[in-house]
Amino acid sequence: MIDISLTKSRDSVVKAFKLVYSHYLSKNYILENKAQMHIPVWSILPESYLITAKCNNKVCGVINCVVNGPCSLPFEKIAKKNTSVLKNNNSKICEISSLAFDSECIGNKSILELFRYAFYLAFHHLSCSDFIIGINPSHKNFYKRILLFDKIHESINYEFLQNAPVIYMHLNLKTAEEKFRLNYRKTSPKNDLYDFFFQSHRETLNKEIKSNLHEYKKLVTFDLLSNIIENSSHPIQHDSQIYDLFKSRWKTELHEQNRA
Repeated sequence: MIDISLTKSRDSVVKAFKLVYSHYLSKNYILENKAQMHIPVWSILPESYLITAKCNNKVCGVINCVVNGPCSLPFEKIAKKNTSVLKNNNSKICEISSLAFDSECIGNKSILELFRYAFYLAFHHLSCSDFIIGINPSHKNFYKRILLFDKIHESINYEFLQNAPVIYMHLNLKTAEEKFRLNYRKTSPKNDLYDFFFQSHRETLNKEIKSNLHEYKKLVTFDLLSNIIENSSHPIQHDSQIYDLFKSRWKTELHEQNRA
């Protein structure tokens, strides 16, 4: 049985970073590093929420939700014009990043369950209004036809993934339920993603996320993340600009928490 939740332990955080590393390395998106973990700076900021799919204590799927805040989203660095349009509409954007899975132990249903969890987390618990995701152009049909995302940016070569081609897709979370209802209203029950995303397990899932979110905030702290990075000798700590951003953003976050 696959258990999907916000990560619940230090071990799961490490395993998630390692799964993203192996998945991205197999696609030549990143270079090797001795730590064997992929840790982009936006995945370790306070605005980041790491969701894992686990089977028998093995992390077999990862999806990271990054909410726009004081630091720029990955998307903003290459498509400022499009993101500005969304923000001008009073949008609170959640960018999906670090999507990775082990195809030997996770199937299509579990991948959809990861997205469902991300949707409920972002929309119902983080008050986000929009999803944005950067994908390989070869996956466009899945996001457009199945998850009903719209393309908002032409293909570019993404420097953070070794110049791999990337297109950006967008989903309005406020109108997603009606969009799914209309699109899947004549679909057989087996393939009805309106029911899957918006009807089945709605109350149970929201209760689980509320509990998960409380525990996640206590677990995933600056101390935990810096300990993982420094103990593994991850190369991110040797990039002073990025590592200083990581430390300063958490310092601000802790100051704000103490004031609250």
